[in-house]
Amino acid sequence: MNFKDLSFYLVRTLIKAAAETYYSSIIVENEEFIPGNGIPTFICCNHPNSLTDAAIILTALSRKRSHIKITCKDTLFKMNFIYWALNTMLDSVPIMRRREYGDKMDNCAAFANLINALENGDAVLLFPEGYSRYNSKAGNFLMGVANISSEILTKNKNNPDFKLNILPLSINYAHREKFRSNMIITCHKPIILNPVDFEDFIIDNNSIKDNQRKAPFKPAKSLTLAMDKIIRNGILDSPNWEYIEYAQTARNLYHSYGLDITYGNYIRLTRRFLDVFARKERKMEEEQRMNYEKTNDLNIDRFINDDQGKDDKITKLGPLDFKNIEQFIDIDKLAKDLKEYQDILDTIKISDDKLISNDSLSKSAITAFVEGCMIIIQSLLLIPYFAIWLPVLIFGKKYERKAMKSGDLEDNFDEIAQKKGLSGVVVILCSYIIIIFISLFSFNIFYILCAIIGYPLFMITGVILLENFSRSLRNMLYNIRFLKLKYFYKDDYYEFLKLRNGLYEKVRELTKAMNLPLDPKTLNANKNTLYSEDRNFLYKLYINLLRKENWNDTLRTRDIIRYSKD
Repeated sequence: MNFKDLSFYLVRTLIKAAAETYYSSIIVENEEFIPGNGIPTFICCNHPNSLTDAAIILTALSRKRSHIKITCKDTLFKMNFIYWALNTMLDSVPIMRRREYGDKMDNCAAFANLINALENGDAVLLFPEGYSRYNSKAGNFLMGVANISSEILTKNKNNPDFKLNILPLSINYAHREKFRSNMIITCHKPIILNPVDFEDFIIDNNSIKDNQRKAPFKPAKSLTLAMDKIIRNGILDSPNWEYIEYAQTARNLYHSYGLDITYGNYIRLTRRFLDVFARKERKMEEEQRMNYEKTNDLNIDRFINDDQGKDDKITKLGPLDFKNIEQFIDIDKLAKDLKEYQDILDTIKISDDKLISNDSLSKSAITAFVEGCMIIIQSLLLIPYFAIWLPVLIFGKKYERKAMKSGDLEDNFDEIAQKKGLSGVVVILCSYIIIIFISLFSFNIFYILCAIIGYPLFMITGVILLENFSRSLRNMLYNIRFLKLKYFYKDDYYEFLKLRNGLYEKVRELTKAMNLPLDPKTLNANKNTLYSEDRNFLYKLYINLLRKENWNDTLRTRDIIRYSKD
C-alpha cells in the first residue's frame, strides 16, 4: 500500500467516525445492488446536504466498495487548509461549475481523470444536479454522467466485454442539519451499459469539434432523464415543504410505526401520501415530461429496471389512481384539516400517539418520575463531556443562526451539517492528540494504551448517554404535558380527541383509495430494522443501547414535523 492509498483510508476512517457520530443511524438499503470491487461503476445521487452527502456515501458503501473517487467543486480546494488537505488526501477530482466560471469552464482534464478511473475498475461518485441546496425539490439533472458514459463507451467500442454500471442512489435525511438524526441511502438496480447493446452512445468522428467530443443527444438525454426519474421517485421530492408536512401527519394518523417498519418503507409510505397532496403538480410534471420525450424522440424506459428491493412493501401496491382518490376525498380540505391538527400538536408539544394513549394517571406519573430520575443520573455522567463538546455546540449554533439570518437558506442551510461535523472533528481530534501526547510523558505503556483506546470508548459512551438523556427528557415531558392536558384541561383534551378521531376517519378513507392495507401492521418488517444480521456484536450492542424509538427521532423534546423556512 502506497502513501496515497494510506492517506485515503486514514481520512475515510476519520470521516466514518465523524458521520456515525453526527447521525444516529445511517441505513444502506438494497446493498446487494452495489457492484463489487473492480467493476467500473458510476455512483449518482441527489445532493441535498453539501459535502456531507459525499462523506456519507464514501463511508457507508465501504463494505462493498473499498475505494470511491469523489468529485467536488474546485472552489473547495481554495477555501482553507482543512478542505484542501481532506480533498487532496481523498484524491478528489475538482469540477468547474458554470455558475463560477461561465464560458471559461473547462473540465476536460477532470473528465479524463474520471474516465481513467472507471476504465481501471474504480467507482466514481458524481452528483448530476451539479450543486447542493436546501430545498424540498431536487434540481434538474445535468448531462455530465451521460456524456462521460458516452466517452468511455466510445473508447471501449472494440471491447464487447466492457460493461459500465451506473448505480443510482436516493438519499433521505430525517433532519439533515440536526445532530443525531437519521438518514438512509436507497440503492437502485444499476443501469448496465456496454458498447454492443448501446452502440448509439458511441461518438461519431463527425461530432468532434474544436477537440471536444459531443455525446449523441437522444441516448444521453434519455439516460439523464431516466436517472432523474429513478432517483427522484426514491426521495421526498415536493414542490413545497407544506406537502411534506401534510404527508408526515397523514402517515402518523394512518399508523404510528416507530421502528416496526423499515426506514425505506417509512420513506416510501410518506412519499405515497406526498404524491396525493402534490397530485396536481405531479400530473403537470408527467405531461411535460411525456411531451418533451415525444418531441425529442427520447426513450427513457430502456434504462429503467424493476428495482424493487427485497424489503420494499410499498411499490408493489401499484401506482396511485388520482381520479379515484379525488372522487372519495376532498384532498384540499383534508390538507387544511391536517395542518390545523398539526398546529395543535405543535402547541401542546406532544405526539399524536401520546395524545391517543390510554395510559392511566398512575402509569404516566410513574413513567415521568422514573425518566426524571434517569435524567438526573445521566446529567451527572455527562458533565465531563461538556468541556469537549461545548466549543462544537457553540460554533454549530452560531453558524446555524447565521444561515437563518442570511436570507438565502437554499445556498447556506445545507452546509450546516458539514460545518458542525468538521468543527467536531477538529475539536475532538485535537483533544485526542493532546491526551495521547500527555500520556507519553508517563513513560508507562499501560497509560499510553489507555489514552489511545480509552478516549474513543469514552466518546462513544458519551454519545450513548446523550441520546438516552434526550429520550428520557422527551418521555418525561410528554407524560407531564399529557397529564396536564388530560386532567387539568379536560375540555380541551376531549375537543382535541374529537378533532383527531374525525380526521382519522378521513385518513382511513384516503388510505382505502390509495390501496394501502386496511391493517397497517401488514407493512411491519419481520426483522430488526436498525441493522442487518451480518453486523458485528459490538455494533448491534451500541445501536441497542441508544434506545431509539422512531425514524423521526432527533435530540429534541418533541416530534418535529415542520420543515419549512418559517
